[in-house]
Amino acid sequence: MIERVAKEVFKAMIFGRETECPEWVEGGNSFAQNAARKAARAAIEAMCEPTDEMCHAFNDAFPIPEGETLLRDIAPLVFNAMIDAALDDKRPINPDVAMGKAMDAVDAEIEANCSRGSDNE
Repeated sequence: MIERVAKEVFKAMIFGRETECPEWVEGGNSFAQNAARKAARAAIEAMCEPTDEMCHAFNDAFPIPEGETLLRDIAPLVFNAMIDAALDDKRPINPDVAMGKAMDAVDAEIEANCSRGSDNE
């Protein structure tokens, strides 16, 4: 994901140049490409926490039954797992892996809530 975002940042950096624009070189390490990668990583890191609007959009897309609170916690967990995967530039992003991480976090949250509930009984 970093490389994908970096390519777009690179295009924006060179837009409007009077001279011929350099091409993006896969795996290249020019100053401009490295600067684009740093900017891409910073942009993705800036999105680490979903906004309230994003969580509301998730909840609108997946209506939650009245009184259910656990499902509200899923949106940030899924989002965080996806951002973590996007920042892991050592491997290509696999949506199944990102979703698996999110579901592991959800399972842990469910287990913690169930444990707390049984303690109160």
